[in-house]
Amino acid sequence: MNQPHSDINQRKLLDKLNSPPEFGPLMGLLATTFEMQPEFFETDFLPAVLNLGAWDDRSWTSRIEIERKLACMKSATVIMDASRYRNRPRSLRVNIVPVSLGGGRALHSKIVLLVFEKAVRLLVGSANLTHQGYRENREVAVVLTAHSKKRDQAGLILSALSTLPEIFKTCWNSECDQLKDEASDLLSEWIRPNEDENEWFIWGGGGEPIWKSFISRWPESERIKRVTIVSPFWSDDEKHTSLVTLVKELKGKKILDENFDIRLLTEAAPDTQSSYKPMLPSSFGNFDFRAFGAIVSAQAVDPKVLQEEVGMEGFVRNRSLHAKVVMFEGEATSLAYMGSGNFTRRGWSFLENPLRGNIEAGVVVRRAEKGRKGLSALIPETCGPVLELIGGVTEELSEPESEPETIPWPGFIKEILLTLSPEDTDRLDLLILVTLEEVKGSWEVYISPEKAGDGEDVVFKSPLNDQKREFRVRLGRQQLNRILREQEVIVRWWDSDEGRLYPINVSPEAKHTLPISPGTPNFSEQNLILYYQGRISWEDLFPDPEAERTKEAGSVIVEDDYGRRVDTSGIQSYQVREFVEALKGIIDDLKSASRSTEPAMRLALHGPISPIALARVVTDGALNDQKSSVAAGFQLIEILGCLEVARNYDVSKKCARVWKEFIEEAVESIDLLIEKLHLKSPESFKRRGPFSKYERSIRNYFKSAGIAK
Repeated sequence: MNQPHSDINQRKLLDKLNSPPEFGPLMGLLATTFEMQPEFFETDFLPAVLNLGAWDDRSWTSRIEIERKLACMKSATVIMDASRYRNRPRSLRVNIVPVSLGGGRALHSKIVLLVFEKAVRLLVGSANLTHQGYRENREVAVVLTAHSKKRDQAGLILSALSTLPEIFKTCWNSECDQLKDEASDLLSEWIRPNEDENEWFIWGGGGEPIWKSFISRWPESERIKRVTIVSPFWSDDEKHTSLVTLVKELKGKKILDENFDIRLLTEAAPDTQSSYKPMLPSSFGNFDFRAFGAIVSAQAVDPKVLQEEVGMEGFVRNRSLHAKVVMFEGEATSLAYMGSGNFTRRGWSFLENPLRGNIEAGVVVRRAEKGRKGLSALIPETCGPVLELIGGVTEELSEPESEPETIPWPGFIKEILLTLSPEDTDRLDLLILVTLEEVKGSWEVYISPEKAGDGEDVVFKSPLNDQKREFRVRLGRQQLNRILREQEVIVRWWDSDEGRLYPINVSPEAKHTLPISPGTPNFSEQNLILYYQGRISWEDLFPDPEAERTKEAGSVIVEDDYGRRVDTSGIQSYQVREFVEALKGIIDDLKSASRSTEPAMRLALHGPISPIALARVVTDGALNDQKSSVAAGFQLIEILGCLEVARNYDVSKKCARVWKEFIEEAVESIDLLIEKLHLKSPESFKRRGPFSKYERSIRNYFKSAGIAK
């Protein structure tokens, strides 16, 4: 593991989300967080993860670009504490899973797992998915990366992933499991056997509490001289269970030096214009820690932002402490914890039952001799007086603000998602999954009124005494469109008359049916041809629905030989010529997709901008008498030729099978469209007619060349 950075230029957490080209395409991401800001997630986090560079969050094409990138990933999931859920990000391609653990527990871990085709990266630390977490607060983060040329962290990442399904069992699903398995398969290839173990990943909220796991990593032959605890939050506990338990355990193991001391580094509270107090509950000021043989002091972490961090003279701004670090120091060894766990009873599980502790995540690092110098960068600079906690010093502390009131959450609902109808795969149903044992009364799901004064649109009311664990709701077109637009529903239940917003997710098998932009009409033939000709970008095909339309969709204005402006969109000879010029673009687009992810392959072959989409609008044109059936048939055969060429592209072993399956599905779709043309104009497609001869020659060519199936 790399040492913590003292170089300011290396501390920008958002920069750690970018990836080099040699990692290959991003296959998926899984993040856990206590709190999430949708705006930050959309305009900062995702653009950084997806390597989108300079980002214009006001640009419609930027939003479409991010949808395309997400559509090319296998999965993207954020698991968060339900108490902090306010709204979901705009893309339904990101699963948002609020979790309510109950009993005062919190889902407090902060990890980001990024799985690439050729690399795995895991960020672990204290930062929530918020603007403050990644841009403003003083946080701690560990960035673990593994690939074929960097294998030393593969085992550590794998150990973190191995217990993920158990830790998050209440919300673990097939997409999370698939991503974890893909990462594990890659990591297993890179693990170095028989390495000295000096780094460990620790989960909180499981069978063994964090404090016991941490202590067990200290060498029994050495004595601890100093304990430093950096934490913004502390338990207001008159018995000080956390510290007392820690000291008793260390003394019982006989690994404490006779003259040890404990430093508590806390959030800074302004005392005067130039001085700060430690922010701690008053119980710390009333307690004399000498009573159990310890010298305990408190000091505020310096909140000032250094000028070199912002590159601006005269910049004056304070930075909140949000980092969580615990360090043991001896004569020759240092042991450090970096992660999400505050030094509280629930954070480090100083409880009779450790399963009642928060879900936390962190990394423990042990270094000896010269190797431990780098760990000193984990301890922030301090300010103000060092306050020894010997009782009677309450006035010299600042009381923390009280915790916000907990808002009820419908924890009996496991998930609400759009999924394919079993009766009609072109239709989406709403599936509501519940934990039956937690249902204590009646409940309902509704869509908020579109306008003031409108009535509620109730989607579902729970039947009396129903013992089902899932309910499938057939949606009307208007309801579906509103859900696609709102991406949330409101759940009202026996504990909340007002109800809570609840995020909508989409099942894996239905994600490829999602529109890139809800409300975008089907593309015209000319739209798609212009794209394959390279004359307009992918994003340009999805205009902002709120922008004013300046010209009729599908019209193409060109100048003839006499300089006259002519709309060519309705002239068949122009259409065919333009189509032929687009064929190379189709082949190039498919070749690019064949080197990408499985979802990208499906998108390129079957998505809204694909050879199949083009084939459908061509066929519709003939069926609606906008062009001749023969002209349409010619275009379909040429598209079929592009697919047959693409069938034998050099595809990675992992994706070779699905590429062939997607190609075969596409070929079958073209064949069905050609049959429709035959039925409409049987005379034009007679067996011995000129078109049939042309069609047979093309098909025989690919068959004899060994390209067609």
